[in-house]
Amino acid sequence: MTRGRLTVVGISLLACGAASAVNTAGDYVQFRYFYPSSGFEGVQADGQYSYRTPKFGVSLRAAELSLQTQNVNVSLSSGGYFGYASVNADAERQSATYTALAGYSSPNPGLFSDATLTYVRAEDGRPDQGYSLNSVSLDTRGRFSKDWRWNVGAGYDSTTINLTPDAPSTNRSLSLGLDGKVSSVSLRARAKLSSAETSPAPSVLKWSGKFDAGAPITKAERLDASVSYNSDQVDSESLTLSSTRFTPLTLSAALTRQGGILGLTLNGEYAFSDALSVAGEYGLSFASPLSQEGSLSLDYRSDLWTLSAGLAADTSADINSALTFSVSPRLSVGYTAKTFSASLRGNARYSPVQPTTTTSSTPLPGPWSYHLDASAQTIGSPLTFALNLKADSATGSRPLTGEAGLQALYALSDHWTLNASARYRLGTDQPALQGGAGVRYVF
Repeated sequence: MTRGRLTVVGISLLACGAASAVNTAGDYVQFRYFYPSSGFEGVQADGQYSYRTPKFGVSLRAAELSLQTQNVNVSLSSGGYFGYASVNADAERQSATYTALAGYSSPNPGLFSDATLTYVRAEDGRPDQGYSLNSVSLDTRGRFSKDWRWNVGAGYDSTTINLTPDAPSTNRSLSLGLDGKVSSVSLRARAKLSSAETSPAPSVLKWSGKFDAGAPITKAERLDASVSYNSDQVDSESLTLSSTRFTPLTLSAALTRQGGILGLTLNGEYAFSDALSVAGEYGLSFASPLSQEGSLSLDYRSDLWTLSAGLAADTSADINSALTFSVSPRLSVGYTAKTFSASLRGNARYSPVQPTTTTSSTPLPGPWSYHLDASAQTIGSPLTFALNLKADSATGSRPLTGEAGLQALYALSDHWTLNASARYRLGTDQPALQGGAGVRYVF
């Protein structure tokens, strides 16, 4: 784990639903007990519930509530005000993330249109690679006129690494932005001021600026340009030409320069129909050694099927300036019919370069890393079944984890359902194979 700012990725606002005036179909609460287990360790609850009116809404979702895992989020909205809070904690992994968000969005945007305040706390209790992070950010936006908009953002975060608890690092930032249009020319300016401090070293003040401009040069072609500069005296420039002249084929080419290194990126997308499209990208950086990256993707949608597949590859220099490569395939498939639905999502990465040391007792991983998530369920009869599979490859600090679960649900009435479950899990301190029984109430 590197010192400095740790990025917290992904605040997903999940709207589910919670009680009476307008009740969302599918709201439920479920309790199960898994055996073998010790005492209350086998108790698990999950559910979702929502309530909405034209002026107020609240939604609550608990993906899992147990002594080992808590994954809960709630969102509120009233007029232009909104809020969100979530807890995602795993006792076995000694990790937890807490998120709180509050904001306001004006129904009549003017000089001020909206503001969002976000707080995130992330914890990892491992003594060798763990950390704790507190992060606060404020984002505000508004408009001077129909064509000109502004935004201001401020952020603060503090990180403590468990190996060096007496040397916390702190980051502060202030960003300003302006977007507008003069005739057919789009303009965008960004400025950022930041300071970084790692105790006992003094604070370091940095700044950066970026300016973008773009305009159509014909009915089918557009030219965009960008230039940026920062306090480290690193400049970057880019020039992008895009074209829709050969519809349904869309093309673009970008020439970039950053830190004195030239780069070239080519993009293309072809839409066979509203349901099927393919896209490709190729990038070249004239560094030493030469580095390249490319990707291909395919997307398909119909009434029953959704398919998204892609393959990315790149070559770059390792820490010894030797050329290495990586390959990353991904696949997402979904099927939905009246009585059955299923989905499969997976991604993987192959890289022959592996770390030579590790600070954990966990064995070094192989060149492959992957994530797999699959589910299937029957619908529309008193007796239904649900199957779920997920797996994550081992890392330098985590063993292989996986779970396979099967659940049978029998509806006693419109509201009450009995369920029986079985699951097999890898990478857990609990018994690998467990059976469960419980009850579900559908609102």
